[in-house]
Amino acid sequence: MLVFAHNAEARLAETLGEMREQRASWTVVLFHLSQLMKQYKNDYQINIAVNLVKDLLREDDGAIYLFVDGNLAVLCNNLHPALLNKLIFQLRYLYMDDPLAYTPDGAENPAFCTVYPLAERWVECMRDATRFMTRAARSQQVQQERAAQAIPPGGGYFGVEQLAAIERGLQQADIMQALHRQPVCAITADGSFRRVFDELYISVAQMREMLHPEVDLLSNRWLFKYVTYSLDQRVLGRLQTNFAEYLVSPVSLNMNVETLLSEHFRAFDEVLTPTLKVAIVLEIPVVDAFADMAAFMYARDTVQKQGYRVCIDGLSTQSFIHVDRIRLGADLMKLQWNADSKEDLTSEANRTLSAAIRLCGNSRVILCRCDTKEAVEYGQSLGISLFQGRYLDTLIHPQPTGKN
Repeated sequence: MLVFAHNAEARLAETLGEMREQRASWTVVLFHLSQLMKQYKNDYQINIAVNLVKDLLREDDGAIYLFVDGNLAVLCNNLHPALLNKLIFQLRYLYMDDPLAYTPDGAENPAFCTVYPLAERWVECMRDATRFMTRAARSQQVQQERAAQAIPPGGGYFGVEQLAAIERGLQQADIMQALHRQPVCAITADGSFRRVFDELYISVAQMREMLHPEVDLLSNRWLFKYVTYSLDQRVLGRLQTNFAEYLVSPVSLNMNVETLLSEHFRAFDEVLTPTLKVAIVLEIPVVDAFADMAAFMYARDTVQKQGYRVCIDGLSTQSFIHVDRIRLGADLMKLQWNADSKEDLTSEANRTLSAAIRLCGNSRVILCRCDTKEAVEYGQSLGISLFQGRYLDTLIHPQPTGKN
């Protein structure tokens, strides 16, 4: 069952319009989760809810729509009444402590959801979907206006001319000149290190010089997201036509969720053999995954079925303990080395981190930014066996960075 979180309101309204003449067997269930109490409106709960719906309706034809305001709509064909009741009961039970699910006297709250059998209620459902679409568009417009007015701290103001210059630079730059390799290594029984795969990444500093030196690409997250998405497309295009050169050994690629759902990645995937796919790790920033959990889960499921492995990147020692690899369905997690953490290995923070690493799986954690021997020793003391950083570069003697 497909999950839509980007422009979900418009997608639902469009689908309803297209199916007007064939609507008799279809049902829409709208769960009014935007009315939940604040503590229940989080990505973790949404993740569980979406997985619950997907699992329950795994044999059914339909889609899940996650609205901007937090509401969740389920469109399903030939939904058996018993299965409909089970779906509503299980989602209601998930939020059983919220008054939206049950009234104070324990009765089912009718405000929890609305069921639209489209044979009888298509007009009403279409009207409500259009209303949600309009509301979402207004909300997005307000957000865009606020973002346009924001001045990046330390990065200076960038306007239309600067953005146009960056766009031209992205099209004209030889981005492969900024492509680097860095090995991820495993420690062996005799204490030596063995290369497991190479991370292929674009140097942001080099790209800044190539695109627009006056603008700090890291100072504004919207600009950075736009640039990285464009870079993802360019890198995939080059790898697609030169995979024998760049993908001769196992690698990891940094990718946004949006990129993984794009036609660019689909075209890239189509030219790769299954043998090449299983040797590729896709690194997804943790902030990107949690920004749109439904999109992440759909992208994750898709690429894993295609043979790729998924790594959650960008985890600090503070955030790592709150992210469950197994629940996220990821294959690997990347933890950033923090020199401040090594002071006392017996501290409560380090004991908590060590427990989280064991829960994740010692061989599933990569300690990155290991620029010194003490970083590796710290990781070993916590049970980590995969490492990345400049210290490992000197031990492995990698080929010169850039075009390999």
